Amino acid sequence: MNEFGQKLKELRNAKGLSQVALARRVGFSASLIGHYETGRQLPRLEVAARLDEHLGSGTTLADLRKQLFVGSTTASPTESPAANVAPLVESDLLASPKVQAALDTLRHALVVEAIAKARATAETPTSPADRSGSDAAARSLS
Repeated sequence: MNEFGQKLKELRNAKGLSQVALARRVGFSASLIGHYETGRQLPRLEVAARLDEHLGSGTTLADLRKQLFVGSTTASPTESPAANVAPLVESDLLASPKVQAALDTLRHALVVEAIAKARATAETPTSPADRSGSDAAARSLS
């Protein structure tokens, strides 16, 4: 069990809640709460804040989450592989409005490109037989 998991379990028990009861309040599965408590999985920062809200613990879990993992470049053996990326995703740099605007522009460009490719694929006959059939049909209408 990691420090975050120990604190989560301590706060949950102090409220007299089972994993199932907390999971229902927060809208997660009981197994996910168990994964957080055992350190098998690391919650995102916003999830830690949501747990704080439902446990009435102020910002205890969110602060602990930040303290333990933001800026860390190594993951413990029990962390999910995504935990290595989480500090980068939650950094202040990526949260800045300018970076978010740039990411939105990039997402838009990728969507536009994907739509253009899909249209080009739909408009292009796939084989010579398809083209000759289309030509014959066009000639028969003339």
